Amino acid sequence: MSSALIGEPMPENTSAFSGDHDLLLRSLDCAVINFLHSYRLRASKTAFDTIRCPYFEGTSLYPGAKIAARTHVQWCVKNPQESVYAYFRPRIKVDQEAVPTTLVN
Repeated sequence: MSSALIGEPMPENTSAFSGDHDLLLRSLDCAVINFLHSYRLRASKTAFDTIRCPYFEGTSLYPGAKIAARTHVQWCVKNPQESVYAYFRPRIKVDQEAVPTTLVN
């Protein structure tokens, strides 16, 4: 497939490993986001600094579900120095003794 607009082959999302049905190498998705940014700059529109998008990956959790086993949200931040003030890292393992079993007011 080629893109008539830029005269180059259209990027494709591809498998990261054998059996990757979710196409985890997302070159096309990246190109679409970058195109959106460049289009808005050329049109003298305000640039987006952050984009978020859900990815529905994996098998359905139950019959008829739209929630999949590895559904998650990814963020694309164009200028992290200007827009990310803090972040957190979730704990890998929670110490059960440190987690209260009831709420205290």
